[in-house]
Amino acid sequence: MVGADPGYEREGCYALDMTTPAIGVACTPNSTAPSDPPSASPPGPPRTRSGAIAWQRLPAAPGEIEISLAGATAVLDALWDSPEMTAHARSAGRRQRLESTYHDMPGGLLKGRMATLRLRRVGRRCIQTLKSGDPADPVHRGEWETGVAGFAYELDAFTDPAARDGLAGVEAAALVPILTTRVLRRVKVLEIPDNPATGDGAAVIEAALDQGTIEAGGTSQPISEIELELKRGDPAALFTIARALVAAAPLRVETLSKAARGWSLADDAPPGWSKAEKTAVRAKATVDEAFSVIVVDCVRHWVANQAAAADGRHPEGVHQMRVALRRLRSAVQVFRDVLAPERYETLAEESKWLADELGDARDWDVFDEELLAPVRAGLGDDADLAQLSGHVDRFRSAGGDRARAAIASGRAAGLLVDLWHWIEQKGWRGEADGEQRAVLDGRIVGFADRLLDAAHRRAMKAGKGFRKLSPAGRHKVRIRMKRLRYLSEFFAELYPAKRTKGYLKAMEALQSALGHLNDVAVAQARLAELAAADPATARAAGLVLGWHGRGAVDVDSDLVKSWEQFAETSPFWHTDR
Repeated sequence: MVGADPGYEREGCYALDMTTPAIGVACTPNSTAPSDPPSASPPGPPRTRSGAIAWQRLPAAPGEIEISLAGATAVLDALWDSPEMTAHARSAGRRQRLESTYHDMPGGLLKGRMATLRLRRVGRRCIQTLKSGDPADPVHRGEWETGVAGFAYELDAFTDPAARDGLAGVEAAALVPILTTRVLRRVKVLEIPDNPATGDGAAVIEAALDQGTIEAGGTSQPISEIELELKRGDPAALFTIARALVAAAPLRVETLSKAARGWSLADDAPPGWSKAEKTAVRAKATVDEAFSVIVVDCVRHWVANQAAAADGRHPEGVHQMRVALRRLRSAVQVFRDVLAPERYETLAEESKWLADELGDARDWDVFDEELLAPVRAGLGDDADLAQLSGHVDRFRSAGGDRARAAIASGRAAGLLVDLWHWIEQKGWRGEADGEQRAVLDGRIVGFADRLLDAAHRRAMKAGKGFRKLSPAGRHKVRIRMKRLRYLSEFFAELYPAKRTKGYLKAMEALQSALGHLNDVAVAQARLAELAAADPATARAAGLVLGWHGRGAVDVDSDLVKSWEQFAETSPFWHTDR
């Protein structure tokens, strides 16, 4: 990569697979196979006759494996010369001024393939780079790079078949500039020795401090971040150094590439959000393999929505990130018996903390768009409702500020980096005792059957006499149904689709009705807060509650029917029922 120490720079095109591995999937020669326990004494790094680590002989990183940590300029300047950055540095480093222009075909062909193509000036040299990657996995990317004679593309120089596939339909003459980055880059190469205490192997890491601007669409955005890229050796060392930096300074994990941020500027649009994808657990998988797939999916869902949640312009960003954190917490709860108690407590507590920090933003989004908006549309101009709207806007803004502060906090960054590290090393195996490891090596289907049946029975018990349940009782049903739904979605792919479809459909209808009642209950609490702070809003609060209260009878009738339909639906897993 441009800016690497000459001793570690790779020449020519990088022959990497365009399909980059997901977080947690083995991607280096010294990664552990999914079903194998970690070696009791992992091999150390290659050494010279004198016993020194032979850094050049460490295995090269397959593709681009990096973490970006963003922070204030003054913070990064101080961090750059801190012990965390200098302890393993080969030298004081060097500076480069880099100017990069990213291009695409009209219509965004490369963007649609989640690929980028850029030309970069480095002194007198010009370099063209093709990158590929998944927005939900900012750590692993494919990268191909080669020098060119001038500031113009020579696409034929990309000879790797995967790169050629990625460039299918791309014509150099038709490419148009989308964005430009201009940065002052400071570079240090870190040589990290192996650490038997953590299980990390030796590694060579390039640290690059980039400060400058992204320019697109007639506007610009500052860049202030440290990129840590694995050049050789064990990926675990990358996460260890990232964790040390997060602990030393107020940093956040930057989940969007410079290109993705530039596209948002060019389009004048907020970062994209996404729903959770189907969890692809194989029927022949072990409990270990299934947990790896599920926890990776939860973290990917979080990462895919973090930028949109921090941006705040689209309410789905906060909503989907919150769902991702709840799914993560549910996954940890589901597999609690095979996790070390300390790990379970930490993950459960930290994921709940971050989800709770997003709670105000989500509650006020729902109140404004789903509860207040229809009342204003139905009643037209009303001074009291307009005043209430002003209060809601302020509370909604404050909720967004709280969410952004949490996302940008070192606590959130530490949680995410720790998760990546834990997933990369399959840390749950190393932390498991003999009994837990035996369960991890067992088949997932029987494990899933037991969990699903127990969760279904708990939901049915909570819903007994549903028609006459109090609001608190129905809230309990909603919570148990939510956990059952996450569990069902985690394991649905283990069973025939014709058996799961009806169950999931009945569950979704019931959850939707229960969710609306919960939104109204939350609104009542929020309106009580507002009325206490400003009695003038009492009439407007009454209008909102009255409006939604009018349909309570119909909603209740539909809710009871939804419960009865769900209760009559046969489970899709293997059960004696």
